[in-house]
This record gives sequence, structure tokens and C-alpha cells, in this order.
Amino acid sequence: MSAAGLVRGALLGGSRLCAVSTPAAVSSSLVPIQQRRTVVHKSCLNLNPETTPPPWDYKKHGYNDVHILWDWTKKRFNQNTKLITIEGNIGAGKSTFAKELADELGMHYMPEFKMEDILIDRYGNDMRNFYKYFPERFRFPDMKMFYADPAHPMTTCMQDRIYFCRYEQYANALAHMLNTGQGVVLERTPHSDFVFVNAMRKKNFIGLPFMRYYYLRRKITLDRLSLYPHLIIYLDTPVDKCLENIKKRGNDYETNSGVIDREYLQVIEDSYKDFMQEAERKSYTLVYDWQKAGDTDSVVEDIEQLDLDFYERYLSRGGMGGGEHEKLQAWHDIDLEGPYTWNFWRVYFTEKYQLCAKVDSLPKHEVEELYCSPEDFDQFIAAMKVHVLKGPHSYGYNHKLGDSMWNYGWFLARQGQQMPDRWYDYYYKEAYYDDYFSFRDASDRTGEKTYNPDYLHH
Repeated sequence: MSAAGLVRGALLGGSRLCAVSTPAAVSSSLVPIQQRRTVVHKSCLNLNPETTPPPWDYKKHGYNDVHILWDWTKKRFNQNTKLITIEGNIGAGKSTFAKELADELGMHYMPEFKMEDILIDRYGNDMRNFYKYFPERFRFPDMKMFYADPAHPMTTCMQDRIYFCRYEQYANALAHMLNTGQGVVLERTPHSDFVFVNAMRKKNFIGLPFMRYYYLRRKITLDRLSLYPHLIIYLDTPVDKCLENIKKRGNDYETNSGVIDREYLQVIEDSYKDFMQEAERKSYTLVYDWQKAGDTDSVVEDIEQLDLDFYERYLSRGGMGGGEHEKLQAWHDIDLEGPYTWNFWRVYFTEKYQLCAKVDSLPKHEVEELYCSPEDFDQFIAAMKVHVLKGPHSYGYNHKLGDSMWNYGWFLARQGQQMPDRWYDYYYKEAYYDDYFSFRDASDRTGEKTYNPDYLHH
């Protein structure tokens, strides 16, 4: 190998050797090779603190049209400012691998979304403890509840909410990357969520009207995300091995439910094959035979060989190659428009208002499970006031539950929401409550008159 060759996996003085480029002037018996890598092991990152601003605390300060005037986004970018997503069947070993990969690359790890992420609020209230007060339409299942009764009508509502939260989590990953310059390793994305919908439909857990609604919603929302992952890694694990891994995990609600069987996992695997064909157009992809868990270091070496900044523009948009080569096109379109454009995208993914506005307002009248009657809605709002929030005040302004009185002085701290917080992880954790409106609010601010302990749907 020439002096310009890549020394892979070696350690020198406790440090990993990094790829180098040999100048043409260097004498060598071989032709020098110019090498360029866009993702490197964390020990090879050369960050200059004098020219690189510290990470922007977007969760504390947000990032809006005022910040855009002086805090520039691309100054924080480095080789590893990339979005990598990990995909695979249930029981494939994604979580362990994703954590290790994030650590190797010095990236931020974001675990797969779970319903528990939105069922416990800032005050420690677990909504599941209050389901006895809520109409059935508002008793969203967690995974244990789903496995116990997968054909329940609320399975449809659960999956609808999971998709929206995956959609929002993907935006969170982009917001983190643009505000801090740190790359992100994310488990699953809204792009691949349909593999579970297909499996649920196959086993008749959800109906055909929801399938139609879901795919329409998916098309609209994914168009809004625009920026696809730089790299998608798929862990190809045989169904039998997945079943074996699930059994080893020892979660009785998974193994004893009858939901996760060969048929269910096979539909997920087949759907993933369709997904990877779709993903290949937009992102770089790596597929690994994961029947036996591979070595993360070897995967890092494979990633280091990819040029995740490379883009042949003439191959896109129906040009040469029939428009099939669209990898990373959106990322490069932003670069062509100039560094100021990155600031606007940073606002877009940090505030999430334009991203999420109206995507939850598609007509649902044909999907019976998603319908919510006005009476159910009134009862839910009253139950929240009486049992959960202990009064008329919403999240962030509830002095009884420990919120600071100073919060009352804030307004329009973030576009599209009334809470004082500059950031929220998930709309359906708390922010949704400010958008819920009951006609009885005007005459019953505390909910005590509206709340009916003998409500028929209770």
C-alpha cells in the first residue's frame, strides 16, 4: 500500500491512525492516491476550538428568526456532521449496534421512539394511571397493552401516533445536528415505519381504511422532511434468529402474546426489502448479514470508505441515468443556495411549527377508529383539569405543580405554541394540550362541572 493508502484498524501510541493524502511532490514508487473521507473515527476529528463555536443550546434558547442574524450554522459542521439511521427487524440487535456506532463516531445516539416517551409528562404524571378517568378514545396503548390485545380499535390510534412521533423525532435529529454540529445515529425513521403497518394489516390488527389514510399521510409528511439520511444501515437478520433474540430478551409480553411470530416478522422483512430499494435512491446504504452480530469497528471502516459529500448533479432530476441518482440531492441544493440557507432550515427543524402544522388534520371520517366524538373530547379535557393538572392551567404555567411564576411573563416564546418552553421533544407529550379546545371551557375553566365520573364511555 502506498504512503497515501488507508491504514485501517491500527493503533499507534493508543491512537487510531487516520487516512492521509500524499502530496504529489512526495517521491514514491507508486502513483500517489488522493483520499477524501467524510466520516471518521472520533479520534480522527480535528476540531479547532478557536474557529468552531460551541454547540448551541437549542433546548434552552431555541433558534428563531432573531438568532438567525448572528449565529451561523455551517461554522459548527465537521466531517461527522451526518445523519445515520439503523434499520432492521424486531430482535435484530439494532440498539446495541447503534449505541456502539454512535460512540465510535462521537455522534449523538437517539433510541427508537416508544410510546412511553409521550405518556409521562414533566410533572411525573403517567397518563396510563389516569386512563380510568379518560374516555376509551384517549387511552393510548403502550407496547405491553398492544401485545395483550393487538386487535383492539386503539391499536389503530396507537400506530397513527407512533408514525407522527417518528416523524417528529427525525426532525429532532436534524435539529440537533444543525444546532450542535454533532452527527446523529438514529434507530428507525418515519420512512421505514410502514413495515409495521403492513405487518399489522396482514394479521388484521388494523383495517383497510386506515391503510389508505396512513399512506396518504406518509406521502404528505415525508415530502416535508426533504432531507433524507446520509447513510442507512440495514441489519439483515433471519426471522428465526430474530425470534431467538426476542426470546433471550425475556420480555414475557413479547414472547407470550402471539403477535410476534414467523408470519409477523416475515412481513416486516419483506417490507424492508421494498424500503431499501426506495432508500437507495435518496441515501447511501449498507446492508450486513447480521445472523451473527458483526464487529462495529469493521462497520466504521466501511463507513470511512464512503464519500458522503459526493454528488453528481447532472445525474439528478431526470438527467443522465434517468433521475435514479438522487443521493444527497437535497443537502447539496442547500449548499448551492449559500450558507445563509442553512440557518433557515435550522429554524424550520428547531421550531417544527411549519413542519408539523396541519399534517394531523387530514380527514379521518372514513377511519372509524380515529374518530373522536365531541362528548369524549369534553370529558377528556375535564379529566385532565381535575385529575392530572389539578386546575385550569396548562403545562409550563401550573404554579400548583411547581412551575415558576416567571413563566407567566412569557408569550410567543416559540412560534405555534403557547407553552413558555423554547423546545419540546414531542408534540403529543404536552404541547398538544394547548391546541385542544372544549366549548365548555368558557363556562367551566376548572373542569369540575364538566367532568362526569359516571360518563358512559368510562
